[in-house]
Order: sequence, then C-alpha cells, then structure tokens
Amino acid sequence: MHQTRSLDETLVSTAVSQALEDAIAKAKIIQAQPINDIALQLATIELNNAVATFKASIVKGTELDITALETTITAAANLLKGDYETTNQPAEEVDAGQKFTTSDSENDLEDAIDVAEDAAKTVDSVEALNAAIGVLTAAMKKFEASMMMGTFVDVSRLVDDIEDARQKPDGILVKDLTADQVSSEFEFVTSNDLNTFLEAIITAESVAAQYSSKAFIEQEIAKLSDPGRCI
Repeated sequence: MHQTRSLDETLVSTAVSQALEDAIAKAKIIQAQPINDIALQLATIELNNAVATFKASIVKGTELDITALETTITAAANLLKGDYETTNQPAEEVDAGQKFTTSDSENDLEDAIDVAEDAAKTVDSVEALNAAIGVLTAAMKKFEASMMMGTFVDVSRLVDDIEDARQKPDGILVKDLTADQVSSEFEFVTSNDLNTFLEAIITAESVAAQYSSKAFIEQEIAKLSDPGRCI
C-alpha cells in the first residue's frame, strides 16, 4: 500500500498548457506577418486571455508517495530485532561466537528511526523525502558496521580437569607389558600411554592460556579423562 504526504508542487492541466502554447505560436505568426491592426489586436487579446487562464489554473499538488521511507523505517526496525546482544563489554569478555554491539550504537539507530518516523508525518517535498531516506539508510549501515564477535571462552572447567589429570598418574605403575603379564592386583600404564597423557596435559594448559574455541576445549577435556591405564 502506498503512503502519501502533502507535496508542495505546482501543477497545471495539459489542455490549458497546450492552449497557451497555441496562443503563443499564433501570436508569433501574426507578429511576423501582420495582416492588419485588428488581427494583431485580436491575437494579442487571445494571448493575454490564454496567459490569464494558465495562471488561474495553476494548483498545488496534494500527494507525496512516502512508501520508500516507510519501507526503510521497517527495515531499520528489523535490524534491532536481529540475533545479537547489546553490551559495553570488550570482545574478550563476550562469549565466543556471540554477535554484539554497544548500547550507543543501538541508541543511535533508534534515534534515527524516531527522526524518520517524524519525517514521514511532516515531509512535504521530494527533496526532504529523499534526505530522510538517506539519513536513515546511513544510520543502518553504521549500525551493521558496529557489530562485533565475542572471543571469550570459559576455561575454568578445563583448568580444573588439568589439576585432576596431574594427579591421575600418582601411584600407578609404568610397565611396558601387556595386561596378562601384570598381576591383577596392580594398575599400570605403558610408558607410551603415560607420555601421550602428559602431552595432553601440556596441550590443555596451552589451550587454557590462549582462550581457544569451546569445541577445542571440549576435545582437550576428553583427552584428560583417562591416562590409558590397564588393569
């Protein structure tokens, strides 16, 4: 549906405009080749009447299509409904993968929408309409450019598991044997399994220090669950 507002533009009918053009053309012909004074006077009167009619028929336009502005306002409002968080925290304190912007950026777009909505009620010229659309469009682009991605990963669970993992080898025999070569009274691991486990601890410590991705942290936690012991 088209939305309209008052348009401050002068209009005149095609018929009246054509009548004036015809009167001007006729007057020029008689002026160039005057038949007699009476013909010249009649042409002058006809031209003056056409000019008077033309001036009297001029009216101001009453409609201005603001559909484009209304559409832009709707698009801007939809941006505020997007999947993002509003926070003034730095990216390293926002969950990794979470899109966010600042409250100032959000407020700027809200203010621009308010201004555009006021313009939709009061705009009375094409120039003003286009200017309102341009201002709001610029605000939308600025808002979209303000979006950032969080980088924070909670490594507390990984840190706890590292501490637990460091205690797992305590009291466990290290034997490069098979299970049937060791008494069932003893728990043991091979030196290769123990080295692999200790390397997993070192890797996990590096991950915890670097705030890596959540998926990678889950992977490292899984490696710390068992040192590869054999019973």
